[in-house]
Amino acid sequence: MRLLLTIAGLAVLTAFSACGGRAGELEKQTTRTVTLVTARQEKVVRPVRASGLLAASREVALSFKTGGIIQTLRVDEGRHFKKGEILATLDMREIRAYAEQARAGLEKAERDVRRVEKLYADSAASLEQLQNARTALTAARARYEAARFNEEQGRITAPFDGVVLKRLRSMGEMSGPGAPVLLVGNQPAGAIVKAALSDSDILRLQPGDRAELRFDAWPGTVFSGRVSRLAGTALPGSGVFEIEIALDKTAKKLLSGFVASVTLFPSREEERVVIPAAALSEASGKRAYVFVYDAGAGIVRRKRVSVAHIMDGRIALSDGLRPGTRIVEHGAAYLNNGDRVIIKTSQALSPAQ
Repeated sequence: MRLLLTIAGLAVLTAFSACGGRAGELEKQTTRTVTLVTARQEKVVRPVRASGLLAASREVALSFKTGGIIQTLRVDEGRHFKKGEILATLDMREIRAYAEQARAGLEKAERDVRRVEKLYADSAASLEQLQNARTALTAARARYEAARFNEEQGRITAPFDGVVLKRLRSMGEMSGPGAPVLLVGNQPAGAIVKAALSDSDILRLQPGDRAELRFDAWPGTVFSGRVSRLAGTALPGSGVFEIEIALDKTAKKLLSGFVASVTLFPSREEERVVIPAAALSEASGKRAYVFVYDAGAGIVRRKRVSVAHIMDGRIALSDGLRPGTRIVEHGAAYLNNGDRVIIKTSQALSPAQ
């Protein structure tokens, strides 16, 4: 009986000893050396990100002012041209025939007026006959001017230096008056990117704000530009607002329709609490967690914060921390709520960090 009690007592002592050992190990594991940083309030710029399409700042659909068969199309899509260059012409034979007919009619009307004026002077023609001859001359002159105009408009001349964006007709086709034949633009000198923004984002921007643009066609290249236009009303049925970004001059070849990733930098600054990105122990979307140092207890407490945006290794917060709060910067990934910590250094976050 005494042996049994002794064995039982040893078992209990062993159990307590084991529990005490594990507790010591746990305490040792949860006491970590960390670096603290002090959150601070700063004026920051929150970028606006969007996608857009490259286009010419000036796009014009060119057409013939008169109808006819297209005889020549001297440019293909992507071809650059100079102002005043002839881009397309109609078959002028029929147009010239009408012009010649109108010219002949005008000459006859002029002869008729001279003849009737002489007869009227000799009292051989009535005043009504003279008035009718003069009216016929006015009508003939108008027909001739219209024929001359049509003859001059039987070709399409470049209105500015630019590039052919699209050919809408082919040689030999019949083109009606005003029917688009060529779509041209003034890119690359006047290239723009059109993007759509939400109502909250467009209110943060103003003309002249800086932009950075990236195209898949030019990986690794960052293009610069400025906001040139902000829509005053939303696009019908969409609820988004269109903006235009004017690209700075570049030697890179850019074509209408290129998709751009756009980062806009509003000139209006916001007051935000800023912390280093390394201070986040966990993050998912806009929700993240940091460890706040409790100096009185010598422990850290896990705290939820809301991320406004990320900027060069720093995090701007929209909620969750007050300026001056001391949080763990290095070592946060290995902590649990309530862990004891040893402070290695403590520093304030500088704007350059």
